[in-house]
Amino acid sequence: MHEMSLMSGMLSIANDALRGLNVKRVNAVTVSVGVLSNCLTDALELAFRSLSENTVFEGARLILCEKDFLAKCSVCGKEFTASGFPVACPACTSARLAIISGDEVYIESIDYEEEVCQKSQ
Repeated sequence: MHEMSLMSGMLSIANDALRGLNVKRVNAVTVSVGVLSNCLTDALELAFRSLSENTVFEGARLILCEKDFLAKCSVCGKEFTASGFPVACPACTSARLAIISGDEVYIESIDYEEEVCQKSQ
């Protein structure tokens, strides 16, 4: 299950991003998941719950946003959203294309609360 190592890496990156901030609690982590990423959303959620135990992420929501398969035809240059397989350019029917997006997995945002520091008088 590569989702466990993938989520471990993402939580490490998220921890680095929060370092130096007075984080009280993380409310939600939003992750973009491309349809071609070969990630199982249930496995990502399980990995998140498991790896967030006893951390600032414990109890936070994992919000998964599915990203479409966006391609560009290498023949005519048309950009399009592919909706099924086999993929062919809707303008010229060529199967020669480049993937623009849809194979990525990344943290889009982290919603958190900061500790409020009281000044002593």
